[in-house]
Amino acid sequence: MNKILMAIIVVTLGIGAVGTYLYFNINSLVKEGIESAGESALGVSVTVDKVQISILSGTGHIQGLEVANPDGYSTSKPAISIADIEVTLDLSSLTTDTIIIKNIFIDGPEIFYERQLLESNIGQLQENSEGPSDENGGSSVESNLIIAHLEVRNARISVITPLMDKAISLRMPLLELNDLGKNEASSFKKVINEVLIALNKSLIPLITENVGLGDQIKDAGKKLGDKIKGFFN
Repeated sequence: MNKILMAIIVVTLGIGAVGTYLYFNINSLVKEGIESAGESALGVSVTVDKVQISILSGTGHIQGLEVANPDGYSTSKPAISIADIEVTLDLSSLTTDTIIIKNIFIDGPEIFYERQLLESNIGQLQENSEGPSDENGGSSVESNLIIAHLEVRNARISVITPLMDKAISLRMPLLELNDLGKNEASSFKKVINEVLIALNKSLIPLITENVGLGDQIKDAGKKLGDKIKGFFN
């Protein structure tokens, strides 16, 4: 048999095998990938209830995504909870070194923003995403990631600080990001860090304006100073 013809047959069979594998396993692969890469990037538990992706179009939904709080923060609720995420994948990229997500649309996520004196849980997640993913200082996620378009609408923010009796609710303005990870090879972790930086830039002015964090920090400092003075009197 002609060697060229044999090579074509082998390649065709290989492509068919990969396609068949993806057809039957794409949902579980995406679910496991999000949970594993998310935990590696953020240093906290990341869970997904269900993934439904069409192997024909690459469109689908990721349902019940939750990002736990970092150590030292509330364990009663997750930092981020998203009931449904609409996604469109470039299916041809799933077998390459760079996974391309054409579009992510999130409507009505719930963000629990817990503020301590100088830190916050969302700020800590951002900080976690800036450090190494494993003990060797490298990322455990080999594939690069590109997100062409990300849109977050109607985000509901619950804010709690040590000086508040109960959380207050706010609405975050539209967050829209383009070409994440496109300018240079970016790991999942680097792209997530870009998203968290943008998220914090949206949250901090909103919360400062509506909650008065500056005054709260001053009050907390004054109370601490009074306690210290009282200790030595």
